[in-house]
Parts: sequence; C-alpha cells; structure tokens
Amino acid sequence: MDHRSISINSTRNDDALTDCADDAASPSAGRPVANPASTAIGARQKATGTRRRRILDAALRCFLEQGIADTTIEQIRHASGASHGSIYHHFGSKEAIALALYVEGMTDYQQRVIARLHEHQTARDGIRAMVLEHLAIVAEDPNLSMYLTRIGTADVSDEAAQQIALANQGLYREVYAWLLPFIDSGEMVRVAPALYVSMIVGSAAHFARHWLANRLTHELPEVAEQLADAAWKSLAPSV
Repeated sequence: MDHRSISINSTRNDDALTDCADDAASPSAGRPVANPASTAIGARQKATGTRRRRILDAALRCFLEQGIADTTIEQIRHASGASHGSIYHHFGSKEAIALALYVEGMTDYQQRVIARLHEHQTARDGIRAMVLEHLAIVAEDPNLSMYLTRIGTADVSDEAAQQIALANQGLYREVYAWLLPFIDSGEMVRVAPALYVSMIVGSAAHFARHWLANRLTHELPEVAEQLADAAWKSLAPSV
C-alpha cells in the first residue's frame, strides 16, 4: 500500500488570495514563466503562452474577489498587464476566460488523479490514492480549487454547461475502466458507472469545500485516511 502523506504548502483561500490589481509582472506562485527559446519563433510562442497564463492568473484573482459578473475586462487587463487586444485574441470574452480557467483546471486535476490511480494494483489502494490526490491538489492550490468548486455548481449558459460536462466525462470513463475488473470480480459493488467518482471523492470534496471556506478546524492530513477509508467502505461488498 502507498503510504503517501499530504503536504500542505499553501494557505487557505482567504489568506492566499492577493488583490486582483496587484503587480501584473509577477506570475502566480507555482506557475513557471517560459524561458526564452533559442529561435525567434520559439520565443514568440513561449511569450504568447506566458501572456495567456498571466491573463488567466489575473482573472482567477479577480473572479474570486469580486465574482465573475462584477469583474470587468478592464480589471483583468490591469491586473495582468495585457492589452485589450491580447485578451480578446486569446479568449474573446470574459465568459471565455472563466470557462478556460475551469476546463484547464479540471483537465490538470483529472490527469493527476488518473495518473495516481494507475500507479496501483488493488482497488482499495487505487481508491485511497484518488482521495489523497484530491486533497493534495486542494492543499497545493486552494484558490483554483475554490474557483473550480464554485463554477462546477454555478448556473451557466447551455454552451458552458456542455463544456463543463465534457470536461468531467473523461474522468468518469477513465475511473470506471480502471475499476471494472474489480467490479466484475465482485471485489467492489456494482453501481451506475457515473456514480463511482462521486462515491470515491464526494466526501473529500464536501470536506474540502468547507475547509476552503474556513468553516472547519480540522486540517486535511488529519482527515485524509478517514475519508479514504470511508470511500472504500462505500464500495466494498457487504460481509
């Protein structure tokens, strides 16, 4: 069994959040700035990627402080140091920025969770790894985690709702495919395929939402193993 522990390197949302009008030249912590490439084309591509990342980072700060509806493109422009032309070139609208933050954040989350899952050979270890990775991601980037939580449960346009659903379906399929041999062998209970992710990380996600909002005194490492054990018991056959 993997005995990985959770290391909390970030503070909760209220402490970690900086003013959305802060110096735009400083990229958010943990996000690497592209190095100059050896060719002019490579340099331009990296610079474009860096500008896009700064716009997203600035928008995240503004959205968390003020909400998407009350944030303006001008505020994002000021916070990121980007021009209006650059913002519209990369995204087209404020709503497109908000959606890109969600889809890209969920894609990164899913890739990490799936990678951790595939490191294990038993159903119980795989489920435990998913829960621990979920909590580790929340601890590492509480601001983005708070945003993903809010957008995932918010009223959005039909088009955005479809893209959010597509972003989540990949995780459901991957997790179900990994679990299927254990389900077929009777090591796990059989439920609707779309329910497995919720049953595995649902309790951890619920706890994390309250932790991010400073409503709970327990810290993530204190509850990680209990939440992982609860996830396993929810899917283990009754004896």
